[in-house]
Amino acid sequence: MLANHHFMIRNYLDATITFEKVIAKGGASKSIRKKIIICYVILFQIEKAIHEFLSLIQEDITFITDTNLQDEDCPCPELISEIEINKINFSDKEKKMALGILWLYCDLDTSLRYFEEYHKEYGQNIKINEIISIIKTFKNQIIQEKQ
Repeated sequence: MLANHHFMIRNYLDATITFEKVIAKGGASKSIRKKIIICYVILFQIEKAIHEFLSLIQEDITFITDTNLQDEDCPCPELISEIEINKINFSDKEKKMALGILWLYCDLDTSLRYFEEYHKEYGQNIKINEIISIIKTFKNQIIQEKQ
């Protein structure tokens, strides 16, 4: 698929355009949604990213948390690094949301920490509150399964 090709070569704008066309035709698979979230983040479309991210984790949080970074050629570690050192210039508010999203692909606890920092610094946000609740519930399920 052309969108995947664009995604793999890190051409996020063309990947997003192509993914959105597929989604508009009713092809919104979880795999496409997982990738378009990353595209939205890197293209500074944080509200779109948060909306799709929340929708996907409500449906199936493990689809993101079980990401195999190498096999799926996930760009999140590189993007996280660039955002954390301010090579990619988000506002502080957007930075916390972007890192919360991207970290869930890599590490549940770090993702939760960024969303909680957002909540502490910027107050109530219905979508962020729901994301925090979903991540905490999922984390508690993991802990209970280990006992």
